[in-house]
Amino acid sequence: MDAQRQFTDRMVEWLQAMGLAEFAAVVLEAAGPLNILGAQAIFMIEPLVSTPGGALGEFGQKLEDPLQVENLVRRLRKQGGEME
Repeated sequence: MDAQRQFTDRMVEWLQAMGLAEFAAVVLEAAGPLNILGAQAIFMIEPLVSTPGGALGEFGQKLEDPLQVENLVRRLRKQGGEME
């Protein structure tokens, strides 16, 4: 399993555990083209905010790619976060 897939799995599991999966999916879909701006903002603040394992940077990379955002939304909406 590659690192991107592992990160997505962890993110989906965490959002589902917090009860925020559907909310996150709606926000990601609604933001649409603005996701790229969000990614750039993340890259700007990343040096100021230390996160374990560089999770913030990984999330920024995911936001830059519309296909990855679409995959994340699809995974968030799947019941129980099952593997694709």
